[in-house]
Amino acid sequence: MSVGLPGTGVGGLFYLVSALLMPFREAYRVKAGTSTRRSRTVVCRQGLMALGVLGGIWLAGWLIGLMLSHVPAVAAALNAVPGLAGRSGNMLKVASVFLALGTLAAIVGAVEILGAVRRWRSPRTAQPASRNPSHIARPAA
Repeated sequence: MSVGLPGTGVGGLFYLVSALLMPFREAYRVKAGTSTRRSRTVVCRQGLMALGVLGGIWLAGWLIGLMLSHVPAVAAALNAVPGLAGRSGNMLKVASVFLALGTLAAIVGAVEILGAVRRWRSPRTAQPASRNPSHIARPAA
């Protein structure tokens, strides 16, 4: 995650992933016959906003990489790493997005695992069926 870079936090990336998966759900709804024109409009609008946010994240990462490559100390450190010489801008913009996506995946995965453990460890409280029908309300005669 990049501090101060909008859209790369966990909440922002959760929105992006959700908005980019909406067309797949809407395609399923179209196939099932439950889609409406209004829902397709919402999906299109949210998808375009998510693509705009992704473009902004990419542009900000590119600009940060470009600016940092002109700082002599940073440029010397990045050029000293084999395979990164001259690629510092590209590395920074890609790393910021993948780091944030990895964080989001780790959080969502941990929540799912903890939910499964909670369900597995919770006591089973199934009530046996009553054999005495006297508790059932009967209509008045």
